[in-house]
Amino acid sequence: MRKAALALSLTLLACGRSFIDGDGPPPVEPAASAEEVRALDGLRAGDSLATAKVVRVGAVDRGMMPVVIEAGGARARFDVCLFSPSAPGPPVHTERYAIYFTSGDKGAPQPPSEVMTAAAEALAARLRKVEASVAPPPGVTTYATEKKTTP
Repeated sequence: MRKAALALSLTLLACGRSFIDGDGPPPVEPAASAEEVRALDGLRAGDSLATAKVVRVGAVDRGMMPVVIEAGGARARFDVCLFSPSAPGPPVHTERYAIYFTSGDKGAPQPPSEVMTAAAEALAARLRKVEASVAPPPGVTTYATEKKTTP
């Protein structure tokens, strides 16, 4: 009995250590809630934004709604947050939302800038259609607010 308990403890410790050290599976990122999808005008994985394909629409993360796109095998992430004139200028914005670009995968190529800009403009068009009638999802903040509160 003691040997079995010891073996189980070591197995759990090894599994936990593997995950913490990055050798295990990556953490599962939560999908967008119904409120977040409504705020993005129903945007879902598989939809198109200009010539890019939406790969993932995630839940609010550190005050921003992540939208991952792919074009020509290259990925990028858009972070959608509340627009603030005091925040660093986003590449694209609507009256309510700012769209910032980040790389999709560390070290991986990004889609060309014209593809990213066209996709961001297409996303902004969707946001404009609903921003007057759909409240921002809980947890969405401005870029400036997020940067001040993130350790």
